[in-house]
Amino acid sequence: NQIFDLGKGITLQVLTVSERGAILLLEWDRFRALLPLGADAESQELIRMGANVGHVTVLLLAEQGYAALNPPEWISNLRPQLVLLSVSADDSNGRPDREVLDVLGGYSLLRTDQHGWIQIVTDGQKMWVEVERR
Repeated sequence: NQIFDLGKGITLQVLTVSERGAILLLEWDRFRALLPLGADAESQELIRMGANVGHVTVLLLAEQGYAALNPPEWISNLRPQLVLLSVSADDSNGRPDREVLDVLGGYSLLRTDQHGWIQIVTDGQKMWVEVERR
């Protein structure tokens, strides 16, 4: 639960840490981005599958859309406005998993394998998104 003050009211909170990495929450005013960098099932359970976090503006999917680390409960508890999927077009593990894509049917989803780079800009209130390919 360390919180890093990045200036101008922007904070980066470490929600959990595991051997694989951490789950981070970047916040600025009304903007909230959840970054599960190396998340595992135990880390997700520690924050009650996102119920302790609440609504986020942006959710980066864990492990290129691996179903075991992106369960429906996790996504529905976080209620992201925008979901990001970082995965290569020729992912050797066959990611993202079909189950995850099915769960994301009602969400705005941007994928690096389809859209290239993704840039998100915010003033803490509004969010602007630009992609390499449409």
